[in-house]
Amino acid sequence: PAGSTLLIIGAGGAVGRAAVEMALGRRVHVIAVAGGEELEPLLELGAEVAVDYRTEWKSRLEAAAPDGVETALDLVGGESLALGLDLVRDGGRVATTISGADATEAPRDISIGLIAMRSTTSALGAIADRIDAGDLSTRVLRTYPFEEVAVALDALRTRDRAPGQIVLSGRNG
Repeated sequence: PAGSTLLIIGAGGAVGRAAVEMALGRRVHVIAVAGGEELEPLLELGAEVAVDYRTEWKSRLEAAAPDGVETALDLVGGESLALGLDLVRDGGRVATTISGADATEAPRDISIGLIAMRSTTSALGAIADRIDAGDLSTRVLRTYPFEEVAVALDALRTRDRAPGQIVLSGRNG
């Protein structure tokens, strides 16, 4: 709800950035965990705190939310989820996109649930509408004409963690 605080673990990727923007649109305070190169863009989006996961981020998060957070979104799993659980208040909730992470034994009275996107035409259309309206942003790394789909797929497989999406444009024929 508006005014609550959400911890987003893995906020630097496309899904994490969208989650930051959606939460901010609901007037939720966002604490973001991402790689160092993603921190400034997340702060520019409106995250109140952005912490590099490669540092002692747990202590920084505890300082940013000394009373803990109500909710966390985990896009990473593993040790990151375990550290994030320590920051969630008793009775709080964690949503994860990592299959199997929802079976993690939660401390205290915290619920963990698995969430997944259904790639339906209407769901993808709703996302496209939000991008068109300026409610969600996306970073495009490179656009390829549809005729170069094989080149685009190769670029997707071989790109080095550069931020942004590979986009196909136009129609074949």
